[in-house]
Amino acid sequence: MHNKAFLKYVFDDELYVINEAQRKVAQGPNAEYSKTEEAEKKEKQVMEKTWPISFKGQNAKNIIILVNYPAEKHISNQDEQFLLKILSAVSLSLQDVAIINLAKNECSIDRLKDFNSSIVLLFGEFENIPGLSNYEIKTVEGIKFQKANSLREIQNNVPEKKLLWSNLQKLFL
Repeated sequence: MHNKAFLKYVFDDELYVINEAQRKVAQGPNAEYSKTEEAEKKEKQVMEKTWPISFKGQNAKNIIILVNYPAEKHISNQDEQFLLKILSAVSLSLQDVAIINLAKNECSIDRLKDFNSSIVLLFGEFENIPGLSNYEIKTVEGIKFQKANSLREIQNNVPEKKLLWSNLQKLFL
């Protein structure tokens, strides 16, 4: 089959023809489909840098929201609705942020840097994040952090809503 013109109607992506010489790895003819050590090392580095974390949102503005919901994949519906109201008050939407449930994912400063985070909002109790007080903005390695009580607690507490609103204005407005 030499006429490959029809392939553009079958596949949306670009296609590349790889001949037998390109397929063989430098290790010899019996290692046609094996990877070189260098290729395996590069693949491992890429895998270590990828964010193997499940998150909700598009993260268009590199804003991470860390929550703690052991019974949910990301966030409860009720708290998500409240969070969306908070975000809209500072002209943000779900497309602008990534909501990460720390009850289901591990996180570190390095991972946040790999994710190009500029601001991280924490809602709830987190045992593994020392040195952050509620309603205090703190910059750590170029990332601004703001920790607060859980969204459920804030939703029913006017003084805490005011504290959160004050910090959100400093961060976003």
